[in-house]
Amino acid sequence: YTCALSIYSINASQQRTADYYYQIINDLSFYVFIIVPSFILSKDYAFKTTRILYTGPFSKFEVVSSKFFSVLMFYVIASVVHRVSANSLWLVDQHIFSVELLWSQMPKTVAIYLLIGIFVCLLAFLVTLATYSRMATIIVMLTIFIMEKYLRGILLLIFPHEHLKLVLTHNPVAIAFEALQYGTITLMDGAIVVFTSIIISFLAFLVLKRREIN
Repeated sequence: YTCALSIYSINASQQRTADYYYQIINDLSFYVFIIVPSFILSKDYAFKTTRILYTGPFSKFEVVSSKFFSVLMFYVIASVVHRVSANSLWLVDQHIFSVELLWSQMPKTVAIYLLIGIFVCLLAFLVTLATYSRMATIIVMLTIFIMEKYLRGILLLIFPHEHLKLVLTHNPVAIAFEALQYGTITLMDGAIVVFTSIIISFLAFLVLKRREIN
């Protein structure tokens, strides 16, 4: 899908930059970004391997934490691939090559992937710990991130209030989508994501501590 969009964009009249290709690649990577954390913990409940993991030498918290950090490692790798791919496509389009341009904006991309990744991963883990279902986790996560902008649009049509618009536009799901799509995030939006991640991590810890092994 991404390759098809990239080929189609060659004949587009829009001015192409590295960020232009970054957004094209994100049309596919966005779904990978959501699905990976939805699978990483929920598959243990689906395959009934949680009893082996949680009754071994490591505690439930240690097992879940290791899976959490493995997802973050994946996000770091994905961010590097995403940015290098986008920059490479732009360099090919410009018929030039530069190592400096190839790694351009890399620290910012990695930081955004990690910041948003922490939020998305914690949310996926919370849904998994609450449902013990791989399918439910995937459905809930995709529904949240796909339907958010449609629900936001409906609410703004029904209640066209400036303060409500500000709240809806800066909800953590909308922030995550925009940050991944455009590779940028404001300080205020970053603080909102961090605060929301702290709340979700606290809830996930409570659920993990109180629920019995399935």
